[in-house]
Amino acid sequence: SQLAMQEEVHAGVRVTEAGRKAQIAAAEHIRCFLGVFEASEQEQPQKLDNCTRLSPNTSAFEIIYHEPLPALTCDTELVAVYPCDAQWLTDRYVSKAWYAQAPPTECTACEHMTSAPASTPV
Repeated sequence: SQLAMQEEVHAGVRVTEAGRKAQIAAAEHIRCFLGVFEASEQEQPQKLDNCTRLSPNTSAFEIIYHEPLPALTCDTELVAVYPCDAQWLTDRYVSKAWYAQAPPTECTACEHMTSAPASTPV
């Protein structure tokens, strides 16, 4: 179903989202820890403490998961009858006033139309 497919996709995206946030947080921590080496010896303890307490903001990477839209109904009435189908022949030929005067020929259905007869006189 559409809902099951969407949940499967969302589950995979949630894993990717969490991984991306972890990567961003790790990169921020690494950048901060590298700054400890660049600081003076006097500033290093405080810088290290700041780095260990660092909580990077990853909100820009949050994904909003929407509920699936309700399934739409599809009106197939206009395509319900196919060429060479009895109803199609009646609608387009047999019911016409000129049909009796027009010499009928064979109607050959498209190969992929398995429900239509293979050949019907027109």
